[in-house]
Amino acid sequence: MCAAGSQLARGMPGHGQAVADPCRAAVWGNFEKLINQLNLICGIMNIETGFKIIESFLVPCIAFIALYIAYQQYLTNKLKLRLDLYEKRFKIFECLMKLLANIFQNANVSNENLNKFYANTNESEFIFDQDISKYIDEIRNKALRLQFLHKRIETLPVGTERNKLVEEDSELINWFVDQFNVSRELFFKYLSFKKI
Repeated sequence: MCAAGSQLARGMPGHGQAVADPCRAAVWGNFEKLINQLNLICGIMNIETGFKIIESFLVPCIAFIALYIAYQQYLTNKLKLRLDLYEKRFKIFECLMKLLANIFQNANVSNENLNKFYANTNESEFIFDQDISKYIDEIRNKALRLQFLHKRIETLPVGTERNKLVEEDSELINWFVDQFNVSRELFFKYLSFKKI
């Protein structure tokens, strides 16, 4: 029974007690109905109040859950971006290693290998800092120079000019052999998992 209903019922006969006067009995019956209705209203108000309290906590809880999910998606997307970047960078490094291995095996570079190198390293300037972009350009230029020297040496007769070009060719091949270690050191900071 709510407070209003309990105050009204004071001094009245208890529930189920007989009332001597029929007029008084009718009034008491109506009074009991009124008290029951008040109790029902008080109960509904408590339920409504309870729902309002739950609603007021539910909205921030849903907002917090949505915020948490959005943050987790942000972290997942950030990691995916880093992994995609790593894969693109490693592809360029792998292409460089193949070119160096080809030069080491043949002491020259074919047009096919040079074209593959160009095609696979085009985006290096967008996914690396300038140090790698400049290094890739240097590799390209020296590979072209090596190719030119081999073609030129084939057309020259034995003599001083040919010997000069053969010496330059030999120095260039040694430079390419050294690039196995140099390139690993340069690419390390971009391909190390600690820095991805």
